[in-house]
Amino acid sequence: MDRRFYRTGQFARRAGVSVRTLRFYDKESLLTPAQHSDAGYRLYTDEDLASLQQILAFKFLGFSLDEIKALLHTGSGPRSLGDVLAQQKAMMQAKRSQLYGIIRVIAQTEELSQGGQCDWDSLVSVIQAIRMEQNKDWAKKYFTTEQLGRMQY
Repeated sequence: MDRRFYRTGQFARRAGVSVRTLRFYDKESLLTPAQHSDAGYRLYTDEDLASLQQILAFKFLGFSLDEIKALLHTGSGPRSLGDVLAQQKAMMQAKRSQLYGIIRVIAQTEELSQGGQCDWDSLVSVIQAIRMEQNKDWAKKYFTTEQLGRMQY
């Protein structure tokens, strides 16, 4: 069976993405074309389309491009869609729990404020809760040290 090659514009239309996206993914080593023509044009294959669909699925699930790159290039990430979904669900649940804690602290501070009892300590509690949410330690549960390093936290 002959391997079919698509130039960037053809491949972009086939995949439903922009040419700019493909060039960016190539520059970021997320999706490198199967080969280049003698004139230097990027040439993509149907296998590249499968890889692109995986990248787009990860993006849809909320992974950052650095996280996707780490998952694709280290080989130590989830191997199946089920694994990816389970990992993403666990991360979202952890994030939801952190956000719930922030909302709870804000609501308590809001109640104190309405009762005229709000002070600087209450506001500091809100700030500390938000800082804790911004802490990326939760990611250590779901990614290897190598993956975290590639994500550049």
